[in-house]
Amino acid sequence: MLNREPRIPTTRKAEGEHLDNPARVRFKDEEYLALEQVAAMRHGGVLSHAIRECALVGMEVINLRQDVLLDRLAKGESVQTAQQEMVEALMAHLIENRITEQMMQRLRA
Repeated sequence: MLNREPRIPTTRKAEGEHLDNPARVRFKDEEYLALEQVAAMRHGGVLSHAIRECALVGMEVINLRQDVLLDRLAKGESVQTAQQEMVEALMAHLIENRITEQMMQRLRA
């Protein structure tokens, strides 16, 4: 029996487009549903506008975080202390969300 060489999949993007749009975003089902809801409420159901808006908001958050870190460094605080405080705040937020989610599940049951 002859073994075939594996077929190389053909690209779906036009030639050269992969250079302009290299990222391929994959969402979990619940993330995609949430994105669809945002798109329906704010952009007439157009997902690309919702993705763009979310990306811009994410970039703004990153810039704000960097500004806070630079401000703390200018005041003489160590980077490690600032990062530890951010991790603690993030963990507190995640725990709060988890507790809220568990309470909502109990109320529904």
